[in-house]
Amino acid sequence: MQIQDLGVFLDYLDKIHRRTVRVACCIPADKLEWSFREGKFTIGDLVRHIAAIERYMYAETIQGKPSRYSGCGPELADGLEDVLLFQDRMHRESVEIISRLGPEDLNRKCATPEGTPITVWKWLRAMVEHEVHHRGQIYIYLAMLDVPTPPLYGLTSEQVMERSIRDSADPRLPYSRAVCSSGPRGRKYCVPRIGSLTRRSNACKSSLRSTKSISEVFTISRSEDV
Repeated sequence: MQIQDLGVFLDYLDKIHRRTVRVACCIPADKLEWSFREGKFTIGDLVRHIAAIERYMYAETIQGKPSRYSGCGPELADGLEDVLLFQDRMHRESVEIISRLGPEDLNRKCATPEGTPITVWKWLRAMVEHEVHHRGQIYIYLAMLDVPTPPLYGLTSEQVMERSIRDSADPRLPYSRAVCSSGPRGRKYCVPRIGSLTRRSNACKSSLRSTKSISEVFTISRSEDV
């Protein structure tokens, strides 16, 4: 994704942020500072980290300033309500800074905290990837606590399978109908559609079933632009 239209990017960033907020709102207040292991990010740390690094690292460095990120502990926001307010405030401030960029700003260089030069639009793209990465961790943490979470775009993986084409030759294989085309000497070549499952992946299917509680992380939408 090359970012050349700032308006399009800000609309995309807003969608990314709203999906993160949606899962953050599922966090039980009494599990905010829970972690699967001592010394690792808590759930609250993850939310604060996404918010603080967006504002104090990315939003600062795209202006040609040094990073001001200093951590993501409870000293930034303590308690679920304050954490969600902190998340909202950091994002609004970041968007306000990003909105001031012109076309020439998107294509100039800025510096990462370690001093590596990078084009501003590529750094903004990395910012989105960073948020998505840590949002996925929040989903996994909540799954480990058996906390229900919303599908990312609209359908769970099970619902996608129910709505997908099944191969009449092998009903065990969901959404695997092949695309056939004529090759040399009229011979037909069949290629599975992208996203289809093959017999070779059956071993993976069984392992996926054992992690059904986190399958809702992977969903497909027909109504909302990605």
